[in-house]
Amino acid sequence: MLFVLFLSFYIFTLMGNLLILLAIVSPHSFTRHVLLPVQAVFDIFFPSVSSPKMLFYLSGGSRAISYAGCVSQLFFYHYLGCTKCSLYTVMAYDCFVAICYLLRYRVIPTPRPWLNATVQVLNNLVTPMLNPLIYSLRNKEVKASLRKALHQLGFLPEQL
Repeated sequence: MLFVLFLSFYIFTLMGNLLILLAIVSPHSFTRHVLLPVQAVFDIFFPSVSSPKMLFYLSGGSRAISYAGCVSQLFFYHYLGCTKCSLYTVMAYDCFVAICYLLRYRVIPTPRPWLNATVQVLNNLVTPMLNPLIYSLRNKEVKASLRKALHQLGFLPEQL
């Protein structure tokens, strides 16, 4: 019973987003919004991370998951989730521009590949690099060696 319920939710989610994607990308579409097809694609991929394995469990399959399967599922779940959050941020900014600068809106949202590249660099490079830096700065040995190096370079005054 649960298998049929979740399978129907999963199929309706995939078909609804596929129809949205086809309606937006079709040549007869009147929308000039670039972010909606990207949103539809991520809404297709995001439920596909964990739903097939859950459906396999509900159908009576094994509940065991390999380490590689767990890591890949965790990676894609977080990657797609962070990317969707970034996309929501860009969409919120687009709505802000549409509301606050109504008369100039048709000129402002020109395709800017640098904005997408900036969001991707911040999301995929800077944030993961900050996490080890923060944890390493919490280490006393790293802090002591950093103080010693800064003292030798003259950035820190004499120690008391």
